[in-house]
Amino acid sequence: MDPKVRKSPWNHNEEYVFIEAHKIHGNKWAEIAKYIPGRTDNSIKNQFYSTLRKLIGRLQKFVISNKT
Repeated sequence: MDPKVRKSPWNHNEEYVFIEAHKIHGNKWAEIAKYIPGRTDNSIKNQFYSTLRKLIGRLQKFVISNKT
């Protein structure tokens, strides 16, 4: 294992940099990884889909609760 690879939870600065880089590069995880030292392209992809899944779940709960 590479000691330079970060396994800790994402901080707000990393999330901000990720969002801004995603606006520019889309789903090019390796390109986005260049902006966030210590994070691999795979960890960036996993973060994206994990966050997306959470947002979809929240949206579904919101829609369901507003139907009644």
